Amino acid sequence: LSENKVFTLSQQTLAFLEEFSSLGQEAEIIILGSEADFRSRANAANAVSAYTYIVETADNYAKACSQIKVSYVDPRYNPAYFRQRGITLSSAEDSSTIMVLYSPVTRRYRLVDSTVFSDMEYVGLERRMTGGLVYATRENIQTIGILSGHGEMTLNHFQLLMEDNGYQVKYLTLADFSAVPEEYQLLVIARPVRQYSSGDIEKIDSFLYHNGAYGKHLMVFGDLDMYENPLLETYLSDEWGLSFGK
Repeated sequence: LSENKVFTLSQQTLAFLEEFSSLGQEAEIIILGSEADFRSRANAANAVSAYTYIVETADNYAKACSQIKVSYVDPRYNPAYFRQRGITLSSAEDSSTIMVLYSPVTRRYRLVDSTVFSDMEYVGLERRMTGGLVYATRENIQTIGILSGHGEMTLNHFQLLMEDNGYQVKYLTLADFSAVPEEYQLLVIARPVRQYSSGDIEKIDSFLYHNGAYGKHLMVFGDLDMYENPLLETYLSDEWGLSFGK
């Protein structure tokens, strides 16, 4: 926010948009609602509001990069607009989603919901928008797999952080696969409650070995009160020299 109460883009976003422009990419910022309504509410506010930030920030992206188009579409009156682009908005999301970052080339998209304005942390919107554009437009998107099936913690904040930086994040259960799918570059284990089996360890080892090419990654979160997991702990210690302090 400048001294004149005009929202400006960060240097990181401007650098991304410069690269975006040089690569000739295209994207659409779709704001869910009436443009007249959004601009009226933004201009009528006596103080800085969410409407002000949405309108001014979207305008700034379009001004900084001519290949970015800003559209205002109300899904209640024009659901076909989203169906034609392969964008899914459930009835629950319709009330919370405020914006969609969409690429007509890859047809990937990312939703931005109103929780971005919790605690009035407006900087979160720009970060979410730039991360969404990275995800929607980049050719080689890296996928992170958060393991489940052993009582692991859910990592909502970690997931959001990774998505804000352009990664795709999925939860997966090792028991559902004979081997970890090739699309994953990083696996995350977060304080499991139940023990990993020898089969689980073999899948993780095969994933990291990657037929001798390596290049895959594993991240493990734990604490001093974490349940014992003998096979996992032995594998991390013997193969990678890692241990949990207890």
